[in-house]
Amino acid sequence: MASSVVGSLVVRLSAHTAAFSKGLKRARKTTGAFVTGVAKRFGGMFKKMLLSATVAATGIAVLVKRQMAMIDTTTKTAVKLGIATKELSRWHYAAKLSGLATTTFDMALQRMV
Repeated sequence: MASSVVGSLVVRLSAHTAAFSKGLKRARKTTGAFVTGVAKRFGGMFKKMLLSATVAATGIAVLVKRQMAMIDTTTKTAVKLGIATKELSRWHYAAKLSGLATTTFDMALQRMV
């Protein structure tokens, strides 16, 4: 199929964009103010969340350190007494239930052995 040009059309388009540009600038200012406000609010919230996470992580680290020290003490005491660590832990639990401190129980148990 052969193509041929039937005619041509020239369109000249002009627009008055002053009002549009002015509205666009106003929209940019409003959007910029909104973004700045959101950044300030969320920035403060992010700092609070970061602080909370740091405090929580520190608390967990202290808890783990204390637990590790307790495990170490229990293991050393079990070795000294010649009984299994699991069994000594059970005895410690029973001592706590009866209101006896584990250190007091350990001393009494050492004197018995």
